[in-house]
Amino acid sequence: MAEDLVLKNCDLELEVNGRDHHTADLCRERLVVRRGQPFWLTLHFEGRSYEASVDSLTFSAVTGPAPSEEAGTKARFPLSSAAEEGAWTAVVMDQQDGVLSLQLSTPANAPVGLYRLTLEASTGYQGSSFVLGHFTLLFNTWCPADAVYLDSEEERQEYVLTQQGFIYQGSVKCIKSIPWNFGQFEDGILDICLTLLDMNPRFLKDACRDCSRRSSPIYMGRVV
Repeated sequence: MAEDLVLKNCDLELEVNGRDHHTADLCRERLVVRRGQPFWLTLHFEGRSYEASVDSLTFSAVTGPAPSEEAGTKARFPLSSAAEEGAWTAVVMDQQDGVLSLQLSTPANAPVGLYRLTLEASTGYQGSSFVLGHFTLLFNTWCPADAVYLDSEEERQEYVLTQQGFIYQGSVKCIKSIPWNFGQFEDGILDICLTLLDMNPRFLKDACRDCSRRSSPIYMGRVV
């Protein structure tokens, strides 16, 4: 019988994913990705390499205080041969010795927020669980399947990535523009936003339902 598969460490590939998902300036200490778009993950095993014929790998991604598959705040998914549109999937992209490079995909309608990612590795009747880390999932204006999709790259740059711009105030017949620093890339802003979401009355009344409904940009806009 093959010995247990032991995870040495997990590389969430912050630099590569931050560049691919246009999130590098949002947070440098934690993975931030956009839904509906694959992101990279590298697993380093100790002792021996992953063997598809004897090892089973199952991932779990959860968000909110009481995650459930029914509410859409918990997903369990095994390694797949190919990504499946609209589903959580993990696909092997490369394998060298004890290193396994994967691409994980998220649905374009998954709830946004802070997720905890874990791995269950089993060999025969034996198994172990490993915490891979945490990541923040955001809406994705670059993904055609996402409700917030923007067809224009110019608009994406202006509405999503621009740090400075204008706000408008006044009445219908007298509107004026004021230069504004949005400050979205300041240290700690992303965590502050997540904290504010967890302080809204709907979350305090029913946290499970609130986290589940964070898949909708309309709902999120109303909460904010």
